[in-house]
Amino acid sequence: MMGQKKQAKQKGSPRGPFAVVDAGSSKLTALIVARAGSRLQLLGQAMHASDGLKQGEIVDLDKFSSALGKTVQAAEKKAGLQVSKLHIVTAAGKPATQICRYGIDLADNQIGVRDLRRLRARQNDTGLPEQRSLIQRQRLQYLVDDQHHINNPLGMHGSRLASDITLLSIERTTAANLQRAVLEAHLEAGQIHHAACMAGRACLSREARELGALVLDFGGGTTGAALFMDDRIVYADTVRMGGQHITRDLARILNLGLADAERIKAMDGSVTAVSENHLAAAPFPARGDNFVLNTVGLPTEQITLPNGETAERSLLAAIIRPRVEEILDLIKQRLEAAQMTAAIGQRIVLTGGGAQLTGLADFVSHYWGRTATLGLPQGLDGLDSHPSHLPFAASVGMAMHLAEGESEPEEETGPLAAPKNPFGRLGQWLREHI
Repeated sequence: MMGQKKQAKQKGSPRGPFAVVDAGSSKLTALIVARAGSRLQLLGQAMHASDGLKQGEIVDLDKFSSALGKTVQAAEKKAGLQVSKLHIVTAAGKPATQICRYGIDLADNQIGVRDLRRLRARQNDTGLPEQRSLIQRQRLQYLVDDQHHINNPLGMHGSRLASDITLLSIERTTAANLQRAVLEAHLEAGQIHHAACMAGRACLSREARELGALVLDFGGGTTGAALFMDDRIVYADTVRMGGQHITRDLARILNLGLADAERIKAMDGSVTAVSENHLAAAPFPARGDNFVLNTVGLPTEQITLPNGETAERSLLAAIIRPRVEEILDLIKQRLEAAQMTAAIGQRIVLTGGGAQLTGLADFVSHYWGRTATLGLPQGLDGLDSHPSHLPFAASVGMAMHLAEGESEPEEETGPLAAPKNPFGRLGQWLREHI
């Protein structure tokens, strides 16, 4: 299995075409990508039903490995080539972020390369807990005495040098099982990253990541959250609840099969109720689209279910809304526990297949009191911006992350010490930063 130090040293962009798979609970999405000058070019893509996964975690290695191999093979066929290495994005593994501060007293008043090496040595004293696997490390800032937000301290004067590092990790068992599944599919295991973090990389501009934005990645069995600030990931988490739970709620209450309930959710479901006054005042949102308003073929209050029965359209919203509220409540509680709510800013971006639920963006905007929009993946030639491509956001972000060689600076290799109180460190960093 890949250790912390080995993974930390994976640097630079891949040579030649490479594959990325988003291992979602309901479906696998694969992209085969290559660099074309300064741009990324999509060579092949494929989707396949997930098998062997439950709420993002592997529950049957053989079934998942087989589904993984079939998905990559389908993308290879469209691309007309084969790949040797596979990179994975996942919502699994109980992702956690920690901010650590390390400091040294300076031998003289001017900071030199030797001082940076001494700081590295201090950071290499201990590693993450044995049960955690490091997936990304980013330096937030250097500090010289009481001066913060320093990018390059070389040549500066002071008596003490410190740095704040953010660590993103997942459970070691999850990482090991994902890597084993890739090997069983006769591919080389590449990097692993958190789906919501990579979705934010594809859907947020650099300015949005600088100012602060929350990404909510609505999947089938999970909903991921990633918080960006100062163009860095400062928080990541996963709630083990998603679109599949809404589907099961509809199936149970309306006495439908899961396939019929999924169809009703996609075609007629909405998070908000529609009254006659609403219909008279404004057109109903087009099905599955949070933004395009359609004045043709306005839906009636009564709908016919696949089992032949009829139901009020508002009943669907009454079933769907409590589950969506539960998901948002869980995410909000965890952000509050981590003292990260102040960093959200005014922007929330929704990604993932579950984000296509009608009315979801408006509902999230009302819930958080902030602007919420669909985050369409950008930066990959050959994949146009369309709501149907929301499930590809995490894969596109991972491809961009790999192609641009985005990893921790050379001087930050090696395991770092986990703070005794990571939430307290997050709060302290925010108080200093905002």
